[in-house]
Amino acid sequence: MRNYHDNQIIPLKVRNYETEAMSLDTGYYIEGRLETFSKEQYFDDLLSIYIPEFFIDLPDEIKEVKYPTNFRPEVIKTNLAGDVNLSISLLKVSDYTEVKTLVTDFKSLLSKAHNGIKFLEYDELEKEGCVKMYCFDFIIPGIDA
Repeated sequence: MRNYHDNQIIPLKVRNYETEAMSLDTGYYIEGRLETFSKEQYFDDLLSIYIPEFFIDLPDEIKEVKYPTNFRPEVIKTNLAGDVNLSISLLKVSDYTEVKTLVTDFKSLLSKAHNGIKFLEYDELEKEGCVKMYCFDFIIPGIDA
């Protein structure tokens, strides 16, 4: 049996291709697969966000199970497995409202409504000329079981 160099070259080519400049416009390699994104507009074009192209709108019957209260997010996108959701709500506030306090209160409300909730990352996103955003990740055990 001959020792072919292809066995060594092909993995190097794949690795090199994956490290080329990637962006939301061209896609990113995630776990060896090229994932592409599309720019979506929400809330009368107040918000634009890149969402993975394979994400779908969470079906209404599943929304009611995963988000049992009537205070569910206005936009809920999910992967096909349904284990990763991107939910977006627009809170209309006056100039006198402290949005950070609203976010803290909302997290507190989630904690009371869902035993065992685990909060992960928390970000405040602010850029001149853009809407200030607060984002946080959380896991609710057993909701997908």
